Amino acid sequence: MPVPNVATILRDHVSLSTSCIDRLYLNGYVPKLQSSGQLCAFLCDHLGNRIASPAAIRPLHDRFVQDVAAFARQQLVPVVQFERGQRKDDVAARYRRRFRAVEGVVFIGVAQERQFSFKGTKQIVPPHAVHFSFARQPVAVNQYYFYLQDADWGPAFIKVGSYLPHPARVCLNGNEWLKQQLCKEAIPFDSLDNGFLWCADPERLQELADSLGPADVQAFFDRWLEHLPWPLTQADRAAGYRHRLSIWQLEMSLTQVFTAPIYGRHFFEAVIRDNLDLGRPDRVSLLFPTRFTRRTPPLTLGTRRA
Repeated sequence: MPVPNVATILRDHVSLSTSCIDRLYLNGYVPKLQSSGQLCAFLCDHLGNRIASPAAIRPLHDRFVQDVAAFARQQLVPVVQFERGQRKDDVAARYRRRFRAVEGVVFIGVAQERQFSFKGTKQIVPPHAVHFSFARQPVAVNQYYFYLQDADWGPAFIKVGSYLPHPARVCLNGNEWLKQQLCKEAIPFDSLDNGFLWCADPERLQELADSLGPADVQAFFDRWLEHLPWPLTQADRAAGYRHRLSIWQLEMSLTQVFTAPIYGRHFFEAVIRDNLDLGRPDRVSLLFPTRFTRRTPPLTLGTRRA
């Protein structure tokens, strides 16, 4: 009996195949608060301070901390101080198991972490004027983790720094987003920890996976921005001091469920068998000229095919 190869196993013995965005980590930053000049404009031109001084920054920090504490009291949200070296995911899992609402803040985590912020240096300008210069430097400040249960995205979190320029981090999961969409459309499925074991409508499952885009991510962020305590007020945001999102890390997943466990073993054996000689000198060629001139032809890189 011939040993099946990878292509044959994937063609004949896969009951469900789904490709989608998996874990998605985003940076949140305020474009108008990235330089010392922008900071001075924020403190003086926008907030009306006569001098751009570190003393004008502290009240902004204190107001945000107080808003977080008030929000936690009013919404009965637990506040957890993360310990050094503690796995935040383990803590989140315990609180999520006890959370029953369809949507809401599961808990707020607090951790002191380093971020790039502004440190001011006092200078005396003759004859008696006081001037402060600012430079971006790493400082240790409290970071607030808002662990969320979202109606569209399921489990997620938003982290925001308590000190200017208030960097943020957003963590989402495309597989969890898919599960929420299938539930809304009443399509039965069996889920894995981070994927799908079975779905009654595989074609619709893949259609939904392909439809996930930037607008869904932005909608999530904008919705929670209005609900959570935030270091920048509505007046600040109206003046253009808003967070923008950029991709920090994006992971894609390809979930393939075999019709029987034995085919999973066959698959890995076939992959290993096909790549036993990967990297051997006789299978790889690298051609680098020893001297480069204007007449040197482009470099040729090649791998030998089996």
